[in-house]
Amino acid sequence: MKTIRVVAAIIRDKDRIFATQRGYGDFKDGWEFPGGKIEEGETPREAIIREIKEELAADIIPGSLLTTVEYDYPDFHLSMDCFWAELQPDQNMELREHEAAKWLSIADMDSVDWLPADKEVVKAIKQGRVREATEQDLDALLELYLYLHEDSIPEKDDHLAHTWDQIIKDPNHHLIVYEKEGKIISSCVCVIIPNLTRNVRPYAFIENVVTHEDYRGNGYAGECLNYAKEIAQKEICYKMMLLTGSKKPETLRFYEKAGYNSSDKTAFIQWLG
Repeated sequence: MKTIRVVAAIIRDKDRIFATQRGYGDFKDGWEFPGGKIEEGETPREAIIREIKEELAADIIPGSLLTTVEYDYPDFHLSMDCFWAELQPDQNMELREHEAAKWLSIADMDSVDWLPADKEVVKAIKQGRVREATEQDLDALLELYLYLHEDSIPEKDDHLAHTWDQIIKDPNHHLIVYEKEGKIISSCVCVIIPNLTRNVRPYAFIENVVTHEDYRGNGYAGECLNYAKEIAQKEICYKMMLLTGSKKPETLRFYEKAGYNSSDKTAFIQWLG
């Protein structure tokens, strides 16, 4: 069976997602996420930028890969890379190939008749997932850190850009996020530290555990910590450590439930200003 590789853009505007109704072909009138075939020599990101420009006369900013749908239609196999995306500032979309379009809230996603493969994308949007951060996640993370101990977002200067570049490129620095409905709602950092003791086994340090206040109590931070544990186990770490400044009993119970204890070691900290 022939395989067709395509891309799709999940264009979002705050809590709304853009859907289009196909205006041609065997699947005319079905609803889908805009996109199209990957041309020879193109990367998926290049393809989705070009396709949206051709179909909607708009420039987009591709975000993280949500999912790759593998779906068998009667005559071909579809492999569809689906990227979160946002419109560039001051962009208006124009329907050049589709017969209709609308913005849908997550609650309204099932109000249209999606094409079979696109139904799998809708499932992925609703489910949420844990992943490592990508270069496009900086703004979302800075917003999330306002629920940690930050009271403002740092200025976007060369120092911030250099620091972010170091984090993203460091193979031992794992910035883990929980993404739900296209929004990063929880995160933690797991740093793998090479070590000459304990049979030359590394150890892991956990920092910046945070969940958006609207999503707390649902286990999302726990999912991030579990992901960090999988990384530490893969790297053959002999221990994981974290510090918390919280004295709240519920916070301490959360870390104990995640497998950490406060009795084996005594932690000291020196602030450097």
